[in-house]
Amino acid sequence: MSMVYLILMALSIYLAAVVFTPLVPAFLILLVIYESMKRFRHD
Repeated sequence: MSMVYLILMALSIYLAAVVFTPLVPAFLILLVIYESMKRFRHD
């Protein structure tokens, strides 16, 4: 493995972590809202 490849891989992992970390709680909140809306509609 060349050094450039390792640096690019580390950068892509870092960018993915930076992008997905705020999205995970938002996705969970949306999922909870969606589930509660489904239950609310059935009742």
